[in-house]
Amino acid sequence: MYSASWYTVDATRPTTSASCRRSSRVKVTPGFYTAGTYTAGLWLEEAMKAIKGKFEDKAAFVKALHASGSRAPHGADPADEYGKPILNIYVRRSSARTGSW
Repeated sequence: MYSASWYTVDATRPTTSASCRRSSRVKVTPGFYTAGTYTAGLWLEEAMKAIKGKFEDKAAFVKALHASGSRAPHGADPADEYGKPILNIYVRRSSARTGSW
């Protein structure tokens, strides 16, 4: 079976390993949705710091948000000119030799 995603806990990046270690206290491997939500929070925090919390200036906030993306569980994600993250896609292969996962 093959699957593809922008996130995989198996990635060998130091930031992925650090996020997994943080989650070890709750004994859960962080998944796709956890990584996505956590990353969004990091980007918001980074943007808010850049504008010193003055989010009333919407243009400055959007500009800072588009410039964020340097921290993520799966590594840095630069943004394109529209503010969308440029992500690596991991193609994974799983095989079940015994017929069970």
